[in-house]
Amino acid sequence: LLKLKQQEMEKTLVFFNNIPTLVDAYTYVREAIGQSVGDPNPLISMYMSITSSERKAAVMEDLNNPKGSSRVVFCTSSLAVGVNMRDVKYVIHDGSPRLVQDFLQETGRVARESSAHGHSILVRFPRMNAKGLSDTMKAYVKGEECRRLTILKVFGSKSTQTKEPSCCDICNPNITYSFKSVVDAYYTDQAADDQLSDSSSGSEPSIGGIEYNDTDSD
Repeated sequence: LLKLKQQEMEKTLVFFNNIPTLVDAYTYVREAIGQSVGDPNPLISMYMSITSSERKAAVMEDLNNPKGSSRVVFCTSSLAVGVNMRDVKYVIHDGSPRLVQDFLQETGRVARESSAHGHSILVRFPRMNAKGLSDTMKAYVKGEECRRLTILKVFGSKSTQTKEPSCCDICNPNITYSFKSVVDAYYTDQAADDQLSDSSSGSEPSIGGIEYNDTDSD
């Protein structure tokens, strides 16, 4: 999407559970879009605990600037607490956070304005490490019951949308999410696939293991 949209790409935060994976993903995408190291106007940035305070401040300033260059930030949970950013459209979780509180903190970075609409996407994949996950997050990922209910029970709350057609993919297996069409378009658009087709693996990642979870702020 970055290759196609460039500066028109919606602001996106991608959360990782470990730094090595974050750095690998950042390096891969940076090279794929042709961004040089030290680019003064980067499309993608990194934000983690070991990032210098000066660089953290620069990333935050850029994110909060409507005309800022950074469109995607690869980050850890250090960007999820006490940070209020405008215009974030997508939050993507590379694997499940350990606690539901962490999941909600990260998800809460999207659609912060009262009229905004955004997406929180939990990417699950084969051999995803479930070690250390709370029972609630394991149940959420497995989809054992209504996803809203699974999360809200932790806080002693209930959802008025449970079992409604618009609630979640458990309450309505036929539910569709607009972001899925965006992902599908990415993997079928030849212009975006040119770089991927030259990769040594000769294969593209599957979108079959993605959970689509709309987050609409009230």
